[in-house]
Amino acid sequence: MVFIVPIFMIFPPIPVETGDALRQTHRKLGRTTHRSRLPSRPTPEQQPQQVKVPHIKSLFIYPIKSCRGVELDRSKVLPSGLEHDRLFTFAQLKPMAGQSGRWECLTQRQLPLLANIKVDVWLPDPSKKSRQLGHSDARFLVVRFPWQAPGWRGTMHFVAAKLSRGLSARPEKQFILPLDFPSQEEIKARTYEFSHVKIWEDVVQVLNMSAELPPQLAMYLGAKHQLALFRSDPSSRRQVFRNIAAPEDTLGHESVVDFQDGFLDSRNMMKMIGSPFGSGVQVTVETRCKLPNVDPATGVRHSVEPDRSLRKYRQIDDGAPRMGCLGMQLCPVFPNTDTPAQLESYVEAGMDVEVLKRGPHRHPG
Repeated sequence: MVFIVPIFMIFPPIPVETGDALRQTHRKLGRTTHRSRLPSRPTPEQQPQQVKVPHIKSLFIYPIKSCRGVELDRSKVLPSGLEHDRLFTFAQLKPMAGQSGRWECLTQRQLPLLANIKVDVWLPDPSKKSRQLGHSDARFLVVRFPWQAPGWRGTMHFVAAKLSRGLSARPEKQFILPLDFPSQEEIKARTYEFSHVKIWEDVVQVLNMSAELPPQLAMYLGAKHQLALFRSDPSSRRQVFRNIAAPEDTLGHESVVDFQDGFLDSRNMMKMIGSPFGSGVQVTVETRCKLPNVDPATGVRHSVEPDRSLRKYRQIDDGAPRMGCLGMQLCPVFPNTDTPAQLESYVEAGMDVEVLKRGPHRHPG
């Protein structure tokens, strides 16, 4: 023991993590888990109340589709949705008879353990400047997932996790991604390549950034086919016409999105109506698949709930008679202009929600 302590002083068991380095020049976006506005248990405030004006309780973005979200106090709203939301998605190469296969978008329906992948957004902090690193304007995602190497290395990782992040912490593996779309020089240097991925009914051009994926990730997720990571291409966004408000209400606008879709979960039920910041919002009832059966805190799928209860008590859409409804789908509507300042707004937790219009809805699916 006399010899072990000096060795630990020279070679500490806690490795330097990516976030430790970024903290010198950047700030991490979002609220910490212990400061979340979303209660972990039901409260009387969550029960239906006829008197109080509804308001936005919590606000989440999901930089990587179907992975752990980032809770915000305030978010910029763009024509494609909330800023930094659903910029990336995982996909698998689905075998096809007589063909080389096709990339298809993945969610927690196929890989429930995606719920355990944590995503940190790191933005430049003008007040910070490292003597070694200087100032950086680059923005990053740090992606973390549970992983413990076999043998003595795994034991060291286990001990390091407990010492650095508390007794409840688990060993993790990390990798880093650029948040902004790479330049042509960066694409070539990092061996990224353009490809196509199928997301629901659409096939879109995207950037394959799988060169950044550690091989352990596919093993952790239990992926049966080749796993890839795609970044949405700003020049090739999806135009969505299904399941949006009526044409007379949308003023001729279609919804332009990245990897967003029509499926909300319990942590993504906040949007705005009649914001004082200038843009309008169109609303539609949201029918549900079985994805909410996956516990977002553990990645464990329940066999029947809450899907069974939704189908029993929330069958309110004649266009989807065997599907329950959860939450509301909202699309921001901006003026028909090319002025960037008029194509953005803001939404904040705590904002009141004003219902401007009510009416029937029929799912087109």
